[in-house]
Amino acid sequence: MNRKFSGYLLGFCLVLLTIPIQAPAAPVAVQKLVNWEDIVHLSRENNLPVVILVDQWDCPYCDIVEQEFLEPMLRGGQFDQLALIRKISIDQGEMITDQEGKSISAREFARRYADSFTPTILFLDCDAQPIGENIVGVNSTDFYGYYLDKAIVEAHAQFNN
Repeated sequence: MNRKFSGYLLGFCLVLLTIPIQAPAAPVAVQKLVNWEDIVHLSRENNLPVVILVDQWDCPYCDIVEQEFLEPMLRGGQFDQLALIRKISIDQGEMITDQEGKSISAREFARRYADSFTPTILFLDCDAQPIGENIVGVNSTDFYGYYLDKAIVEAHAQFNN
């Protein structure tokens, strides 16, 4: 009986050794846009529009957009050839260097393109000009990914025309 159990145990251990061990996915975060000039060089070099999430700390929908849509896009890599994805936070004290080299509040930068409603997704060319319509708010997470994907593809097409 003891030998039989040992045989089963050995067989079970051998089966476990054949199961591939998959490392957890590396964490991916949407990079914060701090200096417009840094992104301009990447945008021009790679012919890619800039997609910016405008968020703030007390916005649960901002977290949903970032964690359930943008981070998976970055992790999957399928949008690497379509857009540069960044974020700005319009919280008090958050600053950005704009396309003119001036240090301004992130809120002021965002207001150039939209109201202060968050989350908002901006689509800009390398001259900081809007291309495509902003996505404002989250009406439904069921279709948000579809609309975001479509808007990024359209921004890429418009950027390269």
